[in-house]
Amino acid sequence: MDEEGRLRNVFWADARSRAAYESFGDVLFFDTTYLTDKYDLPLTPFVGVNHHGLSATQRNESVDAFFDDYVSSKTSLKQFVEQYDNALKSKVEKENKADYFSSNSTYKSVTDCFFEKQFHESYTNDIFRLFQDELRGLLYCNCELDKVDGLISSFNVTDIQRGKEVNILIEKDVKEIPSRYILAHWRKDLRRRYCNVKDCYEDRRMSEHNLQFDNLCTNFFEAAEIAASSSEKY
Repeated sequence: MDEEGRLRNVFWADARSRAAYESFGDVLFFDTTYLTDKYDLPLTPFVGVNHHGLSATQRNESVDAFFDDYVSSKTSLKQFVEQYDNALKSKVEKENKADYFSSNSTYKSVTDCFFEKQFHESYTNDIFRLFQDELRGLLYCNCELDKVDGLISSFNVTDIQRGKEVNILIEKDVKEIPSRYILAHWRKDLRRRYCNVKDCYEDRRMSEHNLQFDNLCTNFFEAAEIAASSSEKY
């Protein structure tokens, strides 16, 4: 509110986005130049990056396009709340489709390395394609062992375009990548908390997982009511 009691600033954060921030809070875009209304009040969206990723060229486009076709400089606060819901619904639908295709798609292997199959089973399609680009970059990378000092091996790498790290894995005959090095951010096989947040975008009756989650929440709530009724039961 300003000094005359008029609305000046509004911060809006929906439950699903707050929960998603717990999983994807490491990369966040904050754009103060996106849109300004007739009162010179800017719309400054916070846009994150989920496990389907963004390339360097896509980042600005994504920030600018998030509310395209939904809001304009003439949009009122009431209209914004309604249109925000529509914009988020579109993003959720796209994410669900990407999740489905990541879980049900197969790609031809570039190498016979087991860790390529391992990444295919773990990463989303977009991230796995980036990894395969690294593998193809091995055609332009020469790696020679320089020296070994205990557990530390040093390599000379020349003619690098891409794929240095992957080439060293092959040189050292690494069969499998330890799970701690497969970043959770890009995994498709994790069930993240924000997926359990109720919304109006999906038919939760179609998801057995969400139905089970709702039933458990109801039972735990009843148990909490009993436990809180007295210090002895607590």
